[in-house]
Amino acid sequence: MKPLTALLTCLLLNLAAATSYPLTITDDLGRQITIESEPSRLVTMLPSHTETLCALGRCDSILGTDTFSTYPASVEALPKLGDLYSPNIEGIIALDPDLVLIGEDDELASALSKAGLTVYAGNAQRYEELLEKITTLGQMVNREEAAGRINLQIRVTVAGLASLLGNSATPSIYYEISNEYYSPGPASFIGVLISSAGGQNIVPEGIGDFPKLDNEFIIATNPDIIILSDAPYGESIETVKARAGWDDLDAVREGRVVPLTQEQVDTLSRPGPRVIEAVLLLAQILHPELLE
Repeated sequence: MKPLTALLTCLLLNLAAATSYPLTITDDLGRQITIESEPSRLVTMLPSHTETLCALGRCDSILGTDTFSTYPASVEALPKLGDLYSPNIEGIIALDPDLVLIGEDDELASALSKAGLTVYAGNAQRYEELLEKITTLGQMVNREEAAGRINLQIRVTVAGLASLLGNSATPSIYYEISNEYYSPGPASFIGVLISSAGGQNIVPEGIGDFPKLDNEFIIATNPDIIILSDAPYGESIETVKARAGWDDLDAVREGRVVPLTQEQVDTLSRPGPRVIEAVLLLAQILHPELLE
């Protein structure tokens, strides 16, 4: 049996049925939370949670979101309840949700739990964690089968693209998250997408999922392609060229610096169902000659 066929068969056999309540799960803060019945009033405080719930068919149950949840377009009209650094706790409580989905934020989880709300805290950093979060959210909102199908689509797309590009050249990639030289490590979900899209991440193994690199290290590595996910915040080909020593990098001299749009950054930086779009976007950047 071919590898992709075996993967497809295995995942189809593991698609789950309806959730059985009450459901007790452990979140990323190590807290056990119990959901007594299928939740119908949801608040999401992380864009990836918002996008996952909508992909699961539960967009109509979301009462409010964080400021940065902008996809799909229908959630833009919902009440905005702050962000990671300044959540509107009173606004969340006032909506009387039966389930609140937040990032890995102990302080916010504690405040909302003390107010009597059921709170799940979690955020994916790695590829497998991304799939696990989709599964967990599917369980919590009684959409396990939909979660299984989304994960199936993700796995088959990522594995199929990696197989398609297996014999292609692998350009070295510096993916810049900020001008302080933070970049995704190979084990992060973005790092896995880079390799699946036919690139070689310059970040070495074992220094973290989103480490801060040294300027000298980047220069010495001389990446073939530089991707600027901080372009919406002011970085550009010109600002990169102006950095000490960067004008001699091959990517800069040969015009292989790729500034991303805000929409592209959102697609690539949110660990949720849109990783299918993300890996295809990266493949188009790295191998346009193969994916016209």
